[in-house]
Amino acid sequence: MNTTTLYGRLTADPELQTASNGNEFVRFTLAVDRRLSRKTREEHKDDPNFQKADFLPCVAWKGTAHLLSVHCKKGSPINVKGRLESSTYTNKQGERRYSVEVRVDEVDLLSYANGSKNTANTTPAKSAEPPAAPSAQDIEDEEIPF
Repeated sequence: MNTTTLYGRLTADPELQTASNGNEFVRFTLAVDRRLSRKTREEHKDDPNFQKADFLPCVAWKGTAHLLSVHCKKGSPINVKGRLESSTYTNKQGERRYSVEVRVDEVDLLSYANGSKNTANTTPAKSAEPPAAPSAQDIEDEEIPF
């Protein structure tokens, strides 16, 4: 079965595009940190900025694409679920090229572009509008369940 789940950060602001058939899509790159070996972590323990990452090309369509373009920006942490798709083509020099990208079916937004948190699963079937989260000022002491 071809399924993948990735957690990473967007490397650029997602830009909504329209295909020739009228469907909206977004192509983006997801930076996904690699799991480091104990030896590598030990060698770089004094460098807090040391981290290896893979930069994976992704594409999302329709509602998921719209959701990403509205609520995410460069650096936004997201969790994507989808499948790997491979393709081949011949470039202008006549060389055969291969490509692989993640075809995104579902997205979990881990924070919105405006900085508010979202822990709800956001799939294409759900509304593109974020759920209204009450602020601390909106909650009365009597409403707190503990």
